[in-house]
Amino acid sequence: MLLRTTLAAAALLGGAAVASAAEALPEPEPKGRQVVTPGVTYERRALSDGNLLHVVRAAPKARFSLQPESVGPTLSSRASVTSHVASQRGTGAVAAVNGDFFGVSSGHPSGALVKEREILSDPEPNRSALVLPLPRERISVAKLTLEATWAAERADGRNPVPRNIQAVNRPRIRSSETILFTRAAGTTTPSDSSIFEVSLRLAEPGSVSLGDRRQATVVRRASGGGSELATGQVVLAGAGSAGNRLRNDLPLGTKVEIAADIPGAGGRAIGVIGGGPALVQEGRPVLSPGESFTSSQLAGRTSRTAIAQHRNGQLMLVGVEGPLQGRPGLSTTGLARELVRLGARTAIGLDSGGSAQMVVGPRAAIPWSSPRAVSTAAVLRYTGLQLDPLPGRLTPNGDGATDTATATLYSPVPGAARVTARRRGGGSVLLADTRVGPGAATVALDPKAANLRDGVWTIRARLVPDDGARPTAQSRRVLIDRTLGNLVTRPQRRGGAPTLAAIFRLTRAANVTVNVRRPNGRLLETVVSGRRLGPGRRVVRWDRTVRGKTVGGRVRVEVIARGPLGNTGLADTTRLPRVAATS
Repeated sequence: MLLRTTLAAAALLGGAAVASAAEALPEPEPKGRQVVTPGVTYERRALSDGNLLHVVRAAPKARFSLQPESVGPTLSSRASVTSHVASQRGTGAVAAVNGDFFGVSSGHPSGALVKEREILSDPEPNRSALVLPLPRERISVAKLTLEATWAAERADGRNPVPRNIQAVNRPRIRSSETILFTRAAGTTTPSDSSIFEVSLRLAEPGSVSLGDRRQATVVRRASGGGSELATGQVVLAGAGSAGNRLRNDLPLGTKVEIAADIPGAGGRAIGVIGGGPALVQEGRPVLSPGESFTSSQLAGRTSRTAIAQHRNGQLMLVGVEGPLQGRPGLSTTGLARELVRLGARTAIGLDSGGSAQMVVGPRAAIPWSSPRAVSTAAVLRYTGLQLDPLPGRLTPNGDGATDTATATLYSPVPGAARVTARRRGGGSVLLADTRVGPGAATVALDPKAANLRDGVWTIRARLVPDDGARPTAQSRRVLIDRTLGNLVTRPQRRGGAPTLAAIFRLTRAANVTVNVRRPNGRLLETVVSGRRLGPGRRVVRWDRTVRGKTVGGRVRVEVIARGPLGNTGLADTTRLPRVAATS
């Protein structure tokens, strides 16, 4: 006999309460587009070839901006996108994808990085970069070059001769070149015995930005690199003949003009991030991008990320899982075609494989057991209030399994926040009046303390900023459902035969299913399936046999109750004493 079960009222165990150590079964992944913040949605799209796309869409509103960022404190330091976004939630970070390729040893991005017009890294001329304009304007993808010079004031009063600067904030890669270092590179320049450096004090504080012409004075000269990058100073580093020119033309006290621009970015660009290749141009997929990438980088089916703009102006962050997530992955051509199907008019690919990371709110969309430390990221930011997702279902039965939750609020600006709960068709319950921003605040969501009855509730947080700006708000839905609670499992013997008792409480009639699995998820037995049980303490017993053999070792018992509020489930893991097999 494959199945032997007993259903009994809790009177068999007496009236004593049973302490529960069970945990709630996870709610199924939501289907369709989910709201991240007002105006931003997230969707998982399963493709017919087994791939899984993650898509973030942001409406073209002034409250949103997509910003290129270094994920570490300096351009040479690296971190995961997950850790970077976690550290930036209080300043408005909503979602992000990884950015450019980078040097494995130096950590420096391979191409351009411009944030709020400040030039942090120079472009890779053979590869595409993403140009980000003011909010509500369209992004563009282009191959860019740095145009930067230094020019020393001449003693004879004649016009100075501009000398080219080949790079910004990166280690030397050529035998003769000039590199401009700013504070973004760290506290000192890289050590290099072949380098001669000149430190310049800027006439006015600030960064070196697109289209700038900055006046400065030579305040220090040294060989070997390692110059201090002090506040209000920059350093010109020269190798080979470029170093000799700095040595000969820039004595102490010389007045110097620094000019820097990336002309192809356009005068209205506020940000640039390198990457590549271009994937979509004018709504058509780029099938043979080249761009000095290897064939394996382009054709390999792997995890990838991209940034795109829809025909309707929406920004899209897109990620696809790869073999390490159990998916086939996509080539650049495959991703380009999927982006066109999503409605992209313009799109660019970013670093791929182990670097392909995507974060939405508090969680990583592309799962990695240990995410790679990368150099840059593109971060979607929002100037309003964010309310993190809540558990889809709370079961306040006093058993410690999802009895309560914590509502986490984020705001980049300070203000007064009010958090309320409203039941469908009912009134509003005040949960908290609190302060938030810049940063996070938490509010306890305790249905019992707040006297929230079973049903669907909308938790709403509203922020009134201190600066008088327009209030912002966000709502999350949560289901309060006390149907199932207090699950415990007990190995027992009845008439000398080993059994396993699953003991739980129902507050209303429900259709109950009890599954027994191994801890790895393998199903051993469905003890009951959809059995209608009334309210009260209930016991389901399993005779511990599968195909005539008695089961021992660790098992996980799942109890699922389907009631008027849907499916709610609990699971408890226990160890069954091993006994001789039954005939």
